[in-house]
Amino acid sequence: MLEMHVQTGRVGGDRKRDRTVIDTEVTFDREQQLVSTTDLRGIIIYANDAFVEVSGYTLDELVGRPHNIVRHPDMPAEAFRDMWEKLKAGESWRGLVKNRCKDGRYYWVDAYVTPIFERGERVGYQSVRTCPAGRQLIERAEHLYARMRRGRRVDVLRLVRLVTPWVVGTFALAAAAWLLSPWVIAGALIATLTLLVGGAELVGCLRLLRRMRQEYDSISRQVYAGDAVADVVRFRVGLLEARVRTILGRVTDRADKLKLLAQRTADASAETLGDVELQRNELSQIATAMTQMSTTITDIANITNESEGLLERTSANCTSARDRIHHSAQRTLRLADTMEAVAGQSNDLRQAADKVGGAMQEINGLAEQTNLLALNAAIEAARAGEHGRGFSVVADEVRNLSTRTQRFTGEIRTNIEQMNAYIASLVQSLGDSVEGARVCSTDSRESITLVEEITEQLGQVLDYIHRVASATEEQGAVAEEISRNSHRVDDAARNTLEKSRELAEVADEALRQLQRLHDMSRTFG
Repeated sequence: MLEMHVQTGRVGGDRKRDRTVIDTEVTFDREQQLVSTTDLRGIIIYANDAFVEVSGYTLDELVGRPHNIVRHPDMPAEAFRDMWEKLKAGESWRGLVKNRCKDGRYYWVDAYVTPIFERGERVGYQSVRTCPAGRQLIERAEHLYARMRRGRRVDVLRLVRLVTPWVVGTFALAAAAWLLSPWVIAGALIATLTLLVGGAELVGCLRLLRRMRQEYDSISRQVYAGDAVADVVRFRVGLLEARVRTILGRVTDRADKLKLLAQRTADASAETLGDVELQRNELSQIATAMTQMSTTITDIANITNESEGLLERTSANCTSARDRIHHSAQRTLRLADTMEAVAGQSNDLRQAADKVGGAMQEINGLAEQTNLLALNAAIEAARAGEHGRGFSVVADEVRNLSTRTQRFTGEIRTNIEQMNAYIASLVQSLGDSVEGARVCSTDSRESITLVEEITEQLGQVLDYIHRVASATEEQGAVAEEISRNSHRVDDAARNTLEKSRELAEVADEALRQLQRLHDMSRTFG
């Protein structure tokens, strides 16, 4: 069961605040490195995934917050005071730190903090933390920090007294010179000279060690190395190792980020490569389709030209039929006048009726020919497809008019037959024959009107066909231009495909190089 308790720690100068902590330690892998950077005020501006995972905070909760968000109340303020003195002096600092997780648990880190310089100016600080080397260091730190929290002064200025025995021995030998024999004195003097020569080097080493001890006289040294003279050297070596580990850690962290970016670039390149290849295939199909469409438009233009010629001939035939019907109407009128003027000239009237019958046969023939031409026009319109739809409608109208003309000519023929019958009984039916002639004249005028309408509609059809031909020509030019553009786009897509393949190869090579860099940092770490 987790033990929950409340401790008060000094946080941020002389301020105190209660922070709930859980007396449960969180451990992490020794190969993990918790990396973060701050500005000069200690505000977090970067934290790697390992730091986020171990601390229990999210990245958004860390960035923009003071770094003491993870400070544990068990940490004495003197330890951080020592750190800030080193950092503000432009030096690095190493220390064993107990941090607090978001949920109140704690974790120990071997922290190495260094200033960040840009163009010779200090702009922030970076910290690389690893798992402590062993429980002995943690126990030593806990004992030392507990003494500091209880208010006991840690004597970090104790000097090594190694020279005193040497000085006492020298004076003892000098005093014995008065009491011993010359040979003994000589041997003692030789030993003394030897000690003096070696002692000079020893004194130099002691002075160097004393300077190193004064330079590294800090709480961290008490935790990592102890208070012996040799421990000073060990602490110095540990600092160098921590510096190298920090450099490798930062390189590894950056390499991991670059590796992630390179992987995303490689994935995006692969996806882009697939999209470009798909686009190139589609553009190739579009280019082929445009070529086929251009050919189809050319065929439509040819059909339109043929339809135009056919309609022109049909229009000419309609004009001729109109003239003939007009002449027939005139003859019918003259026949009626003759019948009214010469009631007794039945033979002449019969001959005139026969002429009218012959004219009606020709009109019927023209109507059949018009019907045949309309049928051919409908067939050509069906071949023209969408562009011939309007023409097909006109052809149907022409066919309907031809049918009506045939019907009217049939009626005229019937009237003529009736007129012949009237002629046979001229006396009895002269009035009816005259009226029939009037009716025939009226029908002729109506036929003329219908033919004129057909002619006008054919003119409109011809105008439409001219427009279709013009539009088809323009569409053909546009289709050719689109086809050329499609081929150019296809060439550009082919070049883009090659560049995408090169980019994918570059991304793969970047991934390999970053993996080598990552492996290299692990090798030297």
